[in-house]
Amino acid sequence: LNEYLENMQQTSYFFSANATFNTNIELKPWYRVYLDTYGAPNDGVFDSTLLAGIIEELINTGEITEDELLY
Repeated sequence: LNEYLENMQQTSYFFSANATFNTNIELKPWYRVYLDTYGAPNDGVFDSTLLAGIIEELINTGEITEDELLY
């Protein structure tokens, strides 16, 4: 059995798989500003205090509306 499997491994493919994922990524403005300002969070969790300040500033400057936060 070992000989057969070694021979098959050298002459054949046990399986073949290809996958493609293609999508447009839309980054919300508050995350873009956060990443530009502070970089990616080390633990993968955005600091809510920093994010809240960014959101407040974006609303105050009119770049986003409060409604945009919900959608």
